[in-house]
Amino acid sequence: MRRFWRHPDTLSARVNLAASLYAVGRLEEAEALRVQVLADCEEVLGERHPDTLTARASLAGSLYAVGRVEEAIVLETRVLADREEVLGERHPDTLTARASLAFSFHAVGRVEEAIALRERVLADSEEVLGGRHPDTISARAGLAFSFHAAGRTEAAMALYERVLADSEEVLGERHPDTLAARANLADSYEQAGRIEEAAALRGRASIDSEAVGEVPADNPSATSAANGPVEPEPGPGERAARDAERSTSAVPARRRGRTRHGQSPYFFLSYAHTPGDGRSRDPDFSVERFFRDVSGHVLAMTDLPAGAPAGFMDRLMEPGAIWSEQLSERLADCRVFVPLFSPRYFASEVCGREWHAFERRVDHHRARSHQPVDAIVPALWVPVPPGQLPDAASRLQFDHRHFGERYVSDGLYGLMKFEAYAQEYERAVYELAKRIVIVAENVRLEPGSPLDLRLARNAFERSDGDPEDRGPVRRSR
Repeated sequence: MRRFWRHPDTLSARVNLAASLYAVGRLEEAEALRVQVLADCEEVLGERHPDTLTARASLAGSLYAVGRVEEAIVLETRVLADREEVLGERHPDTLTARASLAFSFHAVGRVEEAIALRERVLADSEEVLGGRHPDTISARAGLAFSFHAAGRTEAAMALYERVLADSEEVLGERHPDTLAARANLADSYEQAGRIEEAAALRGRASIDSEAVGEVPADNPSATSAANGPVEPEPGPGERAARDAERSTSAVPARRRGRTRHGQSPYFFLSYAHTPGDGRSRDPDFSVERFFRDVSGHVLAMTDLPAGAPAGFMDRLMEPGAIWSEQLSERLADCRVFVPLFSPRYFASEVCGREWHAFERRVDHHRARSHQPVDAIVPALWVPVPPGQLPDAASRLQFDHRHFGERYVSDGLYGLMKFEAYAQEYERAVYELAKRIVIVAENVRLEPGSPLDLRLARNAFERSDGDPEDRGPVRRSR
C-alpha cells in the first residue's frame, strides 16, 4: 500500500488537499500534509528535485502562516540555495525563492538583509522578465516597502511612484494591485508632509474602490494611512510558492492547471491595455463591452449550460488571483484565441507572449493530428496596415471584409464611437461570434499544458530575437 501512497497522482491529490485546507484557514492540517508530501518527495524524487524544492517552499509558507517564521526562514534559505544551483540564479523560480526569503526577513525585522535580497530580485526581474512585468512591479513595491521601513523615505517614494504608473498602464487603473499602489503612495506622501498630493490620491482611491466594489479586508489598499505603507502581497510567483495554489502541484500531474471538460472558455480575448489619460476613469471600458457582446452571442449560438464561461478576459480574474498562472491556464484550455488587433497590441510584449503560448499549443495539435489547424480568430480594434503586421499575424489566412467594409476601415473602436455605425458594429460582433463558434466546433483543439508566460517568447519578435521593423517592443500589456 505504501507504494500507492507515494504514487505521483496521490502526491498531487495530497498537495491540492493541503492547498484547500490552507485556503479555508485550517493551517495546522495543511502543514501536517505538507510535511508528509515533502518527506515522500525527498525519498521518491530526491532532495534537490525541482518538485521537492516546491514542496519545501510550500511547507515554509505554512510555517510562516502559523507564526513559525524563523523555521520558515531556515527552509526558504535552503530552497534558495538549491534553486540557485539546480535551476540557475536567474530562473523565475529562483527569483521567487529569493523574494519569499526577503519577505520573511522583513517580517522578523532583518530589514537590511531584506533590502539586499530585494534589490537583487528587482535587478534580475527587470533583466529576465522586463521592467513592467507584473512580477517586476511586485518586486519594486516590496523594495519600496523595505526602503520605507529603513527610513529611506525619498527612495521609497520614487519607487512607489514608478509602481503606480506601471500598475495603471499594465494592470489597469482599477486592478486591486493598482489600488494598493495608489494607497501606499498616498501614505508615503502624507508621511513626507506632501498633504495635498496625498489627499488627491486618496480621493481617487476612494472613487475607484467604490466603482469596483468593496475592497477586501486583506487588500493593502484598505489599510488606514495611520499605519503607513503596507507590505505588498507576494507577487504571483511568490504567492504560488507560499500558498501552493490549487493549480500548482509539487509533483507532475497529467492535467495540471486545466479546467474540467465542458468548463473551458470558448475563446480567450487577448488585448492591449490602454493607459489612462487622467480624464477617463476606465480607458478599456469599450473593450469590456465588446467582450460581453461577443460572449452573449456565443451563449445564444451554443448549448453551453448556465454559468459556463463563453469567453475569458483578464478582467474576469478575481482579486488576488495569480496573474501569470491564470492566464497560462486559460490559454491552455480555451478553444479559440481572439487577438484584438491595434498598433498598441503589436507593441505589447505580454500580448506577444500570450500569442506564442497559444500558437505553441496549436503547433502541438497539428503535429499530432497531421491536419491544418486554424484556431485564431482576429478582431480589428484599430486597423493596422498590412505592412506593419508582424510575421505571426501576417501568416493568418483571414478575410476581414466578410464582416463589413466599415469594420475594415474603422475597426471596432471606430464603429463603437458613432451611433451612425451601430448596425455595422452589431453585424461585425455577430459575425465574429459566429466565426468563433464555427472554429471551436470544427477544430476541437485539445487542452495543453500551461506554458509559464514569464518564460514564453514574444511572438511579435523575429526568431533571431531582433524585433520586427516596427520600433521597440514595449514591455506592457
